[in-house]
Amino acid sequence: MPHLRKLVELYEDKPFAIIGINVDDSREAYLEGLEKYEVSWISAWQDGGSTLNRLYKVRAYPTYYLIDQKGKIVSTSSSFDAEIARLLRSDE
Repeated sequence: MPHLRKLVELYEDKPFAIIGINVDDSREAYLEGLEKYEVSWISAWQDGGSTLNRLYKVRAYPTYYLIDQKGKIVSTSSSFDAEIARLLRSDE
């Protein structure tokens, strides 16, 4: 979570957003986690059999997708800092 928080801060004035979808815990655990980890980005909870899980073929947690401005998945790595920087540079 600290790394995600740093990304939010680093790109706060850019066309960048993190959207978290929690499907692993109970809704109550999800709400407690938001507070505990001071989540400042868009976040939602769905049950484990959600349409998003099936659509994006989520098999493990956490799963990360980097999506460009056209809605195309450009990376599925959890360490895509350089890719984010490249996409934001190409937007300027």
